[in-house]
Amino acid sequence: MFTHLDKILTRNVRATWIGPATGARKDAGSYETGNQAGKMFPPAVVRDFETPPHWEDAVLLLQGF
Repeated sequence: MFTHLDKILTRNVRATWIGPATGARKDAGSYETGNQAGKMFPPAVVRDFETPPHWEDAVLLLQGF
């Protein structure tokens, strides 16, 4: 799943996978969004996230910090 992190207004984002069937969570890391100076059009930052192995379905939660 490709996600445009540059569309998030915070400077950094924490990604977490959530398994909807069980509520299990798996950390997917922390990333810079490219929005370092609060610009309206920051440099494009696209990240490829893959569902954790052996998870049939998952929700990706992105939290800015």
